[in-house]
Amino acid sequence: MTAQQLAGILQLRLSSVEDYARRGILPSVKVGRHTRFIGSDVQRAILDQHEGSTRLGLEGVMTAQEVADDLQMRLSTVESYARRGILPSVKIGRHRRFIRFQVEDAVARQRGRSRSA
Repeated sequence: MTAQQLAGILQLRLSSVEDYARRGILPSVKVGRHTRFIGSDVQRAILDQHEGSTRLGLEGVMTAQEVADDLQMRLSTVESYARRGILPSVKIGRHRRFIRFQVEDAVARQRGRSRSA
């Protein structure tokens, strides 16, 4: 996939994706003067940063704002929970992204705890 396509999927600026490729944060392949990304390599790189899970689909990557909207929480609360490890997230360079199924699992665990308390 192209850098533009990956930027759209990860909801990052194109310049950030290109910078992360140059710095080796996101794996890429040079084809002539073009940079290309292989979806499975990008998935693996993201997952290597967070618990090595294999259930990631790049369409399941969310921003903090999307998580806040889905959970009907303030953005600052979601960011705080991510920093404190309550909500699992992945750092891609300076950007924090959330994997949908991991957020869903964390919410389900919290619901289980609150019901048993």
